[in-house]
Amino acid sequence: MGKPKFTPEPWMDGNTDDGERLILGGLSRSYVANIQIYQTPRKMGLYAEETRMANADLIITAPELYRELEMVMRKLNYEDLPNPSDHQRINALLAKARGEK
Repeated sequence: MGKPKFTPEPWMDGNTDDGERLILGGLSRSYVANIQIYQTPRKMGLYAEETRMANADLIITAPELYRELEMVMRKLNYEDLPNPSDHQRINALLAKARGEK
């Protein structure tokens, strides 16, 4: 299993002086990404504010979810999963999250 290429946790949200929401990561709280709470162009559709905020929270939680799933997969034996292809699929998702092609 390779080392993740993404910014280490913890991830948190912050705001610019203009009120734009940011994702900050690592112990240094360095810039990871902007969170666009509005959508442009509007003809693409617009989710409710509550949904957009929940989407941002999901992104912020992603490194923790990755870590927990990786720990579960280390503890499981191949035979522990009801469907053997689950093991391969989950490991493929973890590799994708690590930035492996």
